[in-house]
Amino acid sequence: MKVIKMEEVHLTEPLSLAIGFFDGLHLGHMSLINEVLKYKAETKTAVMSFDVHPLCVLKGEKRQSIITLEEKKELLEEMRIDYLLVIHFTKEVAALSPQVFIDEYLNKLPLKRLVCGYDFHFGAHNSGSIEDLKKQSFELIVKNAVMYNETEKVSSTLIKKLMDQGMIEEVNTLLDRPYKVKGTVIHGKQRGRLIGFPTLNIDYGMKYLPKRGVYGTIVEINHQYYIGMANIGMNPTFNDINRLSLEVNVFDFDEDVYGKEVEVTFYLYKREETVFNGLEGLKTQLTEDRKYLSQVMKKYLTLYKNNVK
Repeated sequence: MKVIKMEEVHLTEPLSLAIGFFDGLHLGHMSLINEVLKYKAETKTAVMSFDVHPLCVLKGEKRQSIITLEEKKELLEEMRIDYLLVIHFTKEVAALSPQVFIDEYLNKLPLKRLVCGYDFHFGAHNSGSIEDLKKQSFELIVKNAVMYNETEKVSSTLIKKLMDQGMIEEVNTLLDRPYKVKGTVIHGKQRGRLIGFPTLNIDYGMKYLPKRGVYGTIVEINHQYYIGMANIGMNPTFNDINRLSLEVNVFDFDEDVYGKEVEVTFYLYKREETVFNGLEGLKTQLTEDRKYLSQVMKKYLTLYKNNVK
């Protein structure tokens, strides 16, 4: 797959294109992309997206995302999409009228068909809609929502809500893959090592983290795979940090990997974050957590290894 900035695009072959921000690349997004892939035999296939979430620019939000741009690239490449077309989102782009947006980003392409969701909006104040797209020369395919239940559609908002509730297995179902966080190992306070549970402290950047608590995970380090016990929280027993931390006790692993990138894949939620009276209470609970996870996570380790072959 080729990644092209829209200001540098020079395509000539007919194109089938899905458009959206696609935070998460969940089942709803996949319905659009799979529609595009139906036409792979007759056209090139592409996805058009923004480099940052529009609200980061419009409202100055430091918005945590379900998926990074790099992860988006990797997943689309696995699906054999030909092009990822990236719009550099600015306040000037946000101010474009619907027709100028269409002319600037769609009509400059050899676009045979466009695939979008039924609620897709674009242009200044989101004033552009499906009706504007219907007036263009390319074929328009509008996809209905993929429903989670009778009243709620699959969406990035829903997935974040489920993550906030610790429902990681449900999240993985809606993503059609286990949720992953990739980051660099950084120095922590090394308290875990003192009680026999050394942890890797992960710089998770702007990735969205699930509910505080303990999770069963698979950790990839240097192309090797291990069961891990992840803790997301504020270390309430010690109460001395001001940002959520992601720490992972990696089973059967004791190497110096500071500064290296690791990938943590979430499979199940074990328990809530708890305040303990002292180190002994914490150690007793962690011992129980580890005993439980070392058994139930074996099947996920096998599944993970099979999927990466």
